[in-house]
Amino acid sequence: LAVSGLGEDAAARSRRLPSGFWPCMERKDWHLFRVRPSNHPSARIEGAAMLVVRFLEPGLVPGLAAASASPKQLTGVLAVGSDRGGTAPIGTGRARDLAVNAVLPLLHHLSGEGESRYLSLFHSFPKLQGNEVIREMEEELLSAEWRCVVRNARRQQGLLRLAALLQGGS
Repeated sequence: LAVSGLGEDAAARSRRLPSGFWPCMERKDWHLFRVRPSNHPSARIEGAAMLVVRFLEPGLVPGLAAASASPKQLTGVLAVGSDRGGTAPIGTGRARDLAVNAVLPLLHHLSGEGESRYLSLFHSFPKLQGNEVIREMEEELLSAEWRCVVRNARRQQGLLRLAALLQGGS
């Protein structure tokens, strides 16, 4: 946190960093206007650091693979509560998003299998947090009585893919 320039410890920011680190950022370099507390970079950094500690012993990939028996188990291992109370650095909703958008694709790719257990796990993941793109695609493509078919993460990801294709993305 000190390297980000968001920490309280000015002395830590000014100390010489080990080889391989960029110079410390300054707080003024961050654009924090209208950032919700749960999306604040310091909360994200805290959550990432806590995940690093959690997977230090088993290793990130083996630890995540071992925790990939069910959506509930994977979400649980990715969720990080706050040490100080208040907003969790990685709550359940964000942990689900992280599982579907980053962890499962990584584990599936590393498995080298066409039909891996991670792909099957992705297919069983429940609906994620909504977002503006998904809501817009539902409104554009589905009548009100058909919007209920978007009931899992797989279908939400399909809507995101269609949105990207419509915008000329690959």
